Amino acid sequence: MITNLKFILLSLILCATVPVLAQHSTNISARLDVSTDSLYISQTITFTNTSDDTLSEIYLNDWAHSFSSKRTPLARRFAEEFEKKFHLAKESERGSTQIQHITIAGEKQKFTRPEGHPDVIKIPLQEKLSSGATVSLFLRYSVKIPRSRYTRYGVTRGGEYNLRYWYVIPAVYDNGWQFYSNKNINDLFTNPTDFDVKISVPKSFFLSSDLSFDRRTGSYNVAEDIIFLKGTKSTAARLFIRNTENFFTTSTDQFTVETDLRDSKVPTPIEGLIIDRIGKFLNERLGAYPNKKIVISEIDYRENPVYGLSSLPDFIQPFPDGFQHEIKLLKTIINKYVDQTILINPRKEHWLIDGIKILLMQEYIDLHYPDLKVTGKLDRYWIARQFQISKINFTEQFNLLYTHMARLNLDQSLKTPKDSLTKFNQNITAPYKSGTGLRYLDDYLGDDQVQKAISIYYKRYAAEVGSAANFKPILDSIVGADTLSRKRTTNWFFTDYLNTRSKLDYTIKGSKVQGDSLLVTLKNKRNNVVPIPLYTLSQDSVTSKTWINGFKGTKTVSIPNVPTTQIVLNKEYIVPENNRRNNYHTPNAFLGINKPLQFKLFQDIENPAKNQLFFMPVFEYNLYDGLSPGVKIYNKTLLRKQLNYKIEPQYGLRSKTLIG
Repeated sequence: MITNLKFILLSLILCATVPVLAQHSTNISARLDVSTDSLYISQTITFTNTSDDTLSEIYLNDWAHSFSSKRTPLARRFAEEFEKKFHLAKESERGSTQIQHITIAGEKQKFTRPEGHPDVIKIPLQEKLSSGATVSLFLRYSVKIPRSRYTRYGVTRGGEYNLRYWYVIPAVYDNGWQFYSNKNINDLFTNPTDFDVKISVPKSFFLSSDLSFDRRTGSYNVAEDIIFLKGTKSTAARLFIRNTENFFTTSTDQFTVETDLRDSKVPTPIEGLIIDRIGKFLNERLGAYPNKKIVISEIDYRENPVYGLSSLPDFIQPFPDGFQHEIKLLKTIINKYVDQTILINPRKEHWLIDGIKILLMQEYIDLHYPDLKVTGKLDRYWIARQFQISKINFTEQFNLLYTHMARLNLDQSLKTPKDSLTKFNQNITAPYKSGTGLRYLDDYLGDDQVQKAISIYYKRYAAEVGSAANFKPILDSIVGADTLSRKRTTNWFFTDYLNTRSKLDYTIKGSKVQGDSLLVTLKNKRNNVVPIPLYTLSQDSVTSKTWINGFKGTKTVSIPNVPTTQIVLNKEYIVPENNRRNNYHTPNAFLGINKPLQFKLFQDIENPAKNQLFFMPVFEYNLYDGLSPGVKIYNKTLLRKQLNYKIEPQYGLRSKTLIG
């Protein structure tokens, strides 16, 4: 009760002390010319210096210009990923920005593009901008829209327009200017801005946007309409200009969702109920969404799909009806919800953003599908139940995928900038390690303290520029006295777990009974210091769980001597250990064998509670030996091991000899 009261009071204090800052605003008047695939734009940017520093220049993000040549950072990124389409394209198929002029108070301003950043504009100010002061910049420019085949945004083959970085927007000033170039990893860092947009488009087009629709009127050009859009404290103003009205709208108690992410097998009313359930979940876990509308598109999902589900053919439906579509909607809505409200530098501090997204996904699935396995409904079949993979919970795959990359030694530190991550680490390994880490920390601290800290962080910084560095003080402030009395702190997470790619691996060296205590000797086989849970089992039932704080070398711990048939480290797979096969110890084991031997037909995923051996019948034929039946015996699982072996004896029926 005291902990809950403390949490509520802290939430109220932090929310009450949110500073009221003047908003940046931008007014855009644009016209789409479909004959040239160009936008002609007049724009007024009102920039407010919300820092304590005096500014002598302003930097603007002009990411539409990142397509302008084969030497931009974006072009180099394509080359690194062996994407040839951009480099083989004609100049007319790539995009660019042509700036006619930039003025302040009617006077033309000189501007440059910083070396190495052709998609950023630097404007020296003739009069320095003091703290709290405001300056208005007027820009007139045109944007050549690139083909959509490079990033899925641009003009499509069917003559439709998906526009993301089509306008100029100020960079963030936070202890210095935070600007960088577009590298197609969807990480533009901007201040929340009030948008007022009017855009002229051909009458035949329909338009959907992150901004709110105001009205549609006729234009002086009888073939066009003018569409008026508005947005308050928005960080995105994407435009989807389509030949057909294919965005479906669902209103919930929290916000309105517009989406073209559809599944013909899911009726519209059911889809509406799913979206409403997701909205309520996010409102409860994080807090109210500050804007009226979320737009999610098929493009959003394809950029960051649910790996595993995305590779299943349509005729395989191992999950409950509508589940795959629900998870697609869940992930895409969570991504937009978090990206547009938790405004920290997404290139340098992506671990917190990614971790919150994956943690929310895990919590939602555990809440609504607590018994769902990775194999879905296939576990109803006897043959499927013979495999260990059929016993793995759906959310456990996040940990497994990260562990797989760690065993291959291909993972990277969570503090690695996003543009320095390999594509697999960027999309899968880093987010899954972040989400698994937050869940690990939450279980270790107890009382849902990490979840509470995320909620407070969200309420404090929603739609305000913040920093991942602000998360630890909030978490430490709600760690209860009971947690501290057990010497459970958060330092290990923000040092060993986030800053390094060092693997985790604990093992049990032995145990002995001493009075009414059981002394267990543990060994940390690595150089990091992170906590590990220790379990005692009686006939496969957990009788105790004790968190052991991190240590180096060996350590003997004392736990109550309850009836115990086995002692296990990390039984529930809370900790993303590199090797769990050495986590099992049986007191007074016969010949020191701590785990039973398991023979299985065909390869399976690893079961750390067993010494696994797989076998498979083999048949070969040659003229000398004739038909040679045999058996292949091996220990290789779907996850990499340090030591793999295979024995394949065969018997030649013609030569009457043992071969293989």
